[in-house]
Parts: sequence; structure tokens; C-alpha cells
Amino acid sequence: MITRGELFEEVKKNPKAYPGKTQFGLEALKILYALHHSYFESQGLFLNEDNFNANQVVIKTVKSFNKSCGERWKEFKCTKKAMFKKYEDWFNVTLDFTDEKENFFQPIMVQEPPKPVACQPKPLSAKLKEAKRIRENVSSDEVLILATTQAFRKGKKSASAFVLQAIKDDEDLAVQMRHYIKDYKEMEEKAFWQRNTRSDLKKEEEDSE
Repeated sequence: MITRGELFEEVKKNPKAYPGKTQFGLEALKILYALHHSYFESQGLFLNEDNFNANQVVIKTVKSFNKSCGERWKEFKCTKKAMFKKYEDWFNVTLDFTDEKENFFQPIMVQEPPKPVACQPKPLSAKLKEAKRIRENVSSDEVLILATTQAFRKGKKSASAFVLQAIKDDEDLAVQMRHYIKDYKEMEEKAFWQRNTRSDLKKEEEDSE
């Protein structure tokens, strides 16, 4: 998926990420999630960020990576070239958590799985660009909407899922639906009181006779 050296290079692009510090580890975790999210998304599957970040293998690996990078960075007084040369074998190790799929993967279908096609694996640069796009565009709101929609479908509430999916990207339609629901509830309430009022009047007439 990505070597330690490549991950180090990507994390260091953030000026606030200093090897060994918390921000460095968090940035590494974001990049690793983005790459794995992209990998599973290409298969029509959704990888939940919370499950990925809570995975013990991921946590242990990121902590070890951050700590080791901090020690090596300090040892060579922030000289990357010398550090990479001495620890070449260590930095060439690939970090790949696809084997942890059963532990952190939730098979929520984003779309119909694409038909298998013969294609070459994306080069690392393309994966990193896609990872950056995912980190910037995948919001907690989108995750919540997707999860809620799937929960409706699993609960056999297909109509609710359809409405939520239809209005999530259409604010005008959402406003129209809100007005319709409000008017419908008011109409139902008015009809309820009219029925009860007629029933009470009829009862009073019968009692007076």
C-alpha cells in the first residue's frame, strides 16, 4: 500500500507534523485511512473511519512508526537524507492493513460493485492524490447520511431510505418536502379535532334527548 519512507515524506508535507509528536501520528493515520478507503471504495465497499482508527493493529503500527521516526529524526538532527540512508531497510517496509479487513471493515455498499476489468494498479502518486481528495471531501455528515440510509434499508424502510437519498443533495427538494410534511401534519391534526368535535356534539344531542 505505502512504504514507511513514502508515508514519512507525505506526513512531513504538513509543516505542523514533527516526527515523534502527536500531530505527526494523527497525520500518518489520516493518510493510511485515505489510502485504504480508496482501495475498498474501488471495490464498491465503504470503510468506516472510526473502525479503522480503532483497530489495534493500526494503532500499534502508527504509534511505533511515529516513535521510531521521532528517534531517527532526532538522531540525525533533522537530516532526512542521512537518516534514510542508514535505515533504508526499515523505511522500505510496506504498511498494508488489507489483511485486517474482517476486523475493521463494514460491508456497506456504496453502489453496485463494478464489473471486473483488466487494469493496471494505480501508481503511488495517483493513490496519494486520491487519498488527499478523500481526506478533504469525505465529511462526517456524508458518513452519517450513508449509515442512516443503510440502516433504513436493513430495517425494511425503503421509502424512508429513498426520500433521504433523494433530498441529501437537493436543498430545494428538501425544503418542499419539509413544507409538505408540515402541511400534511396540520391537515391531519385539523381533521382529528373536527372528528372529535362532531362526536362530542352528537353525544351532547343524544344526552339532551
